[in-house]
Amino acid sequence: MTTKQRILHISLDLFSVQGYDATSVRDIARAVGIKESSLYKHYRSKQDIFDSILSEMATSYRAAEAALGIRADDAAALAERCEKMDEQEFLSAMRGLFCYLLHDGDAAKFRRLLALEQYKNTEAAWLYRSLYFDDPLRFQAALFAHLLPGCDAQALALTFYAPIFFLLSRSDIDPGGEQRAIAALDEHLRAFRSAHLSADKPSPRGEST
Repeated sequence: MTTKQRILHISLDLFSVQGYDATSVRDIARAVGIKESSLYKHYRSKQDIFDSILSEMATSYRAAEAALGIRADDAAALAERCEKMDEQEFLSAMRGLFCYLLHDGDAAKFRRLLALEQYKNTEAAWLYRSLYFDDPLRFQAALFAHLLPGCDAQALALTFYAPIFFLLSRSDIDPGGEQRAIAALDEHLRAFRSAHLSADKPSPRGEST
């Protein structure tokens, strides 16, 4: 890892715990193990470091989404796979995604950073809303539109995603409750699958089969 990369990595650590305003360039330089003047050879200011973190982590997050197959333009293909999954496969896939979001160190730190800074930084607020609200709901609505033609896909996406985001957020502030969160996640997924995705689910909008 280069010095420039270490500055970003350690700054993300500090910003995600202390917040942007409470972290000084001196704090960052000391944590990296370089002189403050040396830090300015790589970044113009603390704001430059912060902006670089937002840019690089957003790019990394999008790449992870694509690798996990959760981009909206892949909804049709994922819908086809979901239709072939039994309950255990469905639970395993969703639990794996949840644990990735929870355990990937940089992703978890970035989520905390955005949550801390959303009220003070417009770009952080936009990224937080985009990555954790708008994009997931858009993707899931597209997925359910393929899986359940005629359903209210937007409402179904919100019903599916809201408990997952709640459990993820609660786990961020209560790491010791992770196993309880995963148990609650499984319960939510089973109930949702039984109500909406199982072979004997009700027809969309009450239509007869």
